[in-house]
Amino acid sequence: MRRERPVIVDLSLRAGADLAAALRDRREAVTDAGALSVVVDLGPRRVLAADASAELILTHRALRAAGGRCAVVVGPALAAQLSLAYPEGILWAATRRTAIAALRTNQARVRARVRTRGHTVHLSLAGELDMATLPIIAAALGRIVAAAQDRRPVAVELGELTFIDLVGLRALTTAVVRCQLAGAPTRVVGARAQLRKLAHQLGWSEQLPGLNDATVGPPASEILADLEDQFDTGAQAVIATDLAGRVTHWNRAAERLYGWTRAEVLGRAITELTVGPDDQQLADHIMDSVRRTGTWEGTFTVCRKDGHTFIAHVHDTIIEDEHGQPIGLIGTSIKASEREHR
Repeated sequence: MRRERPVIVDLSLRAGADLAAALRDRREAVTDAGALSVVVDLGPRRVLAADASAELILTHRALRAAGGRCAVVVGPALAAQLSLAYPEGILWAATRRTAIAALRTNQARVRARVRTRGHTVHLSLAGELDMATLPIIAAALGRIVAAAQDRRPVAVELGELTFIDLVGLRALTTAVVRCQLAGAPTRVVGARAQLRKLAHQLGWSEQLPGLNDATVGPPASEILADLEDQFDTGAQAVIATDLAGRVTHWNRAAERLYGWTRAEVLGRAITELTVGPDDQQLADHIMDSVRRTGTWEGTFTVCRKDGHTFIAHVHDTIIEDEHGQPIGLIGTSIKASEREHR
């Protein structure tokens, strides 16, 4: 994919049927022009009509089919709702600058490597596997299926595969099933949460042996050790909680930003400390999104100990143990400007 400046589609002032029509017109215009990176700016709205949502998803799919990407600038509440309704890999952002940066960092293609260790054939996949990048790894999938005809063990290593869509997962699952039908012992290793959740939703988990007991990323102990190192030196507020939302880590930047000391917050619910009474529903939406997709990033109004509120740029991520099971969440936050929030 070539690196290019994204096309900016400003629809922040459109609403209702006019917005849906504008999305449809812009989609046709950018696809006809061959644009591969598009930023759709919807402004800080909190509601999006069903017809406009449908046009937005069609824009994303059209760009995907052409090998491109789509980022959407929208308020965090709406982003959380849409990401739950349409978990298709759309990039959500609070500002145009963030959207452009996200598109650029997500332009890496998928990478495939086949090698032999002893008698076992290893296929390693990295990057993003979807409709656009599937042809790049087709030869590698064919090689492991051919090796399976000799009943050689096959290991499919997915620890560096950051995203997979329905088309990519279907191709990967088909290759694994063909290896097993040929009589070759076959296992999937290191699959991340996004792939495991998609396979579970589709009912394909049993066709991917090893999927649910794979090691995912660095152990949680290493992640938490990194957090400890940031207590004195970190510039960002770093907060970790267990799955119930009780605080387990709170660095000194968090003390300065939110006004609570570490001793005061350990073991308490994070929603009691940083979420105002009017924002509880939005906080619940964000937490649900993190649990479903593994991450959430955007701007959010938070509350200090003294009751004052401010806008923070927040990035939340799931923590997983050595067996890929979620055990908590990590969040980083800094103050965001009013302009960035808008």
